[in-house]
Amino acid sequence: MRVIIATDLGAEWKGGHFIIKALRDIGVTAMGVDPLHIDSPLQSVVEEFKPDLILLTKGRGIDPETVEFFKKGKITLAMWYPDYILPESTLRIARKMDFFFTPVEGMVPVFREMGLKNAAVLPQGFEPSFFALDAITDEDWRIYGSDVTFIGTLEPTELYRFRSERLNRIIKEGYILKWWGRYLSRKLKNIKLRMSPLGKSYGGREVYLKEFAKVVRTSKIFVALDVIPHVRKCVSVRLYMALGCGAFYLCQHVEGIEEIFVPDEEIVTFSTEDEMIDKIRYYLPREDIRKKIALKGQERVLKEHTYQIRVQQLLNTIGLL
Repeated sequence: MRVIIATDLGAEWKGGHFIIKALRDIGVTAMGVDPLHIDSPLQSVVEEFKPDLILLTKGRGIDPETVEFFKKGKITLAMWYPDYILPESTLRIARKMDFFFTPVEGMVPVFREMGLKNAAVLPQGFEPSFFALDAITDEDWRIYGSDVTFIGTLEPTELYRFRSERLNRIIKEGYILKWWGRYLSRKLKNIKLRMSPLGKSYGGREVYLKEFAKVVRTSKIFVALDVIPHVRKCVSVRLYMALGCGAFYLCQHVEGIEEIFVPDEEIVTFSTEDEMIDKIRYYLPREDIRKKIALKGQERVLKEHTYQIRVQQLLNTIGLL
C-alpha cells in the first residue's frame, strides 16, 4: 500500500511526522509532502508515486481543482482535520473528500450539517520515539522543575481568560507553577499578564518533543485547561502526549473524557476552580499515589492511543487494511 500525507512538515514536532512514521512502522510505503514547500507540482508527485490514498490534515496549499485531479485518478482521498473550527476555505476541500475524520466526537453532527456527510471520529495520539529521553539532569530539574506545570496558550482574550484566572489562583495558594507556551509579546494587551506573578512564572517559550517530555518528567502535577469542555471529547492532543510521557494529569472535566481514561485511576479531573485547588492540595504531598495514577495513564496510552494504532484504525475505516 502506498500513501501520501499532504501536511505541514515545517517543524519536526508537526503531527504529520508522527503519522508518516506510524504508517511506515506498520509496513505502509508512506511519503510526506508539504504542498506549500515542494519543488514539483503536487500533481506530478502524485503521478510518479501512484498512491492508493492521499491523506490531508488541514489542506494547506491544496485547491479544489487539485482535488478534482486526484479524484480522476481514482485515488482514495481522506482528511484528518485536527481542530474543531473548520474555516470555509478548508471546508470546500473537505467536502470533496471520500472520508473526513475529526478527533472531536461532539463536532461530528456539526460537521455533517456543514455538508461532510462522511464525518467520523478519529482521535489524535502519541508517538513515543519522538519524546524518548536518555536521562533527566540536575540542570533540567533547575529549568523545568515545578509543583504544577501548564503547557498551552495564555492570552488576554475571552477564550483563554479563564486559564489565567485559574493559574493565578494556583500561584496565590502558594504552589510553584511554571507554564510554557506561545511567546507573550510586548503588545499593550499583554502588559498586565507579563507583569503579573503568572507572567513571571512563564518559561519563555513553547516546548515540544524531548523538551516537552522534560517538562512533564520534572513536574509533580500537569494541569490541563481545555477551552470548550462542554463539547464531547474535545481534548487537546497534549492529553495523549503528557500521559505518554508519564504525567500525573489533572484536567478540567471534559464531557465524555471518562470514556477515554478512568478518573482517579489514570487521570484526575475537576469541575470548579476550588475543586482544582483541593485536588492539588491533596495529591501534591502524596507522591506514591501520583506515580501510580501516572503509570496507569501512561500504560493506557501506550496500549491504546499510539499513532500506529490510529493509522490502523484509519485504514480499516477506509477499507485499505
